[in-house]
Amino acid sequence: MALTPNFNEREVRRTLEAWKEQKMHKAIISRLTYIGESFVGYARENGDYGDVTGNLRSSIGFAVLYKGEIMGIGGFEQADTGTDRITGTRTGRQFLETLIGEYQNFTYCLIGVAGMEYAGYLEAALGRDVITGASIRARNDLMKAIQELGKQ
Repeated sequence: MALTPNFNEREVRRTLEAWKEQKMHKAIISRLTYIGESFVGYARENGDYGDVTGNLRSSIGFAVLYKGEIMGIGGFEQADTGTDRITGTRTGRQFLETLIGEYQNFTYCLIGVAGMEYAGYLEAALGRDVITGASIRARNDLMKAIQELGKQ
């Protein structure tokens, strides 16, 4: 009695390709999330400013998007010190949500923010590092990740 397969070589290849694509998708999302978490940690630890209220450090966060869909959000944790840290977490998330709609046409996207309105002023006018250093580091990490994923 001989066995006859219910599939052909083309179906096997299609299934393997779908599996590889799914595995790569998960790897990309995972790597972007890791880079986003590193962005937040670096920005919060190395911010070159006095944060009396705790709002600015609390407003730092990120989102990972896939075709405009939120795959993960992180950061926006209350700073260890300050007089009004809750405003920062809320303002940071709200600011991030306003940006998400602008990135609907990208396949993969990592957005990092400092949500308090004065963050840009501190960097541009006063020369303080709020998230620029973290952004440069995240960009470098992203370039390395692209190279590594490309090898797979």
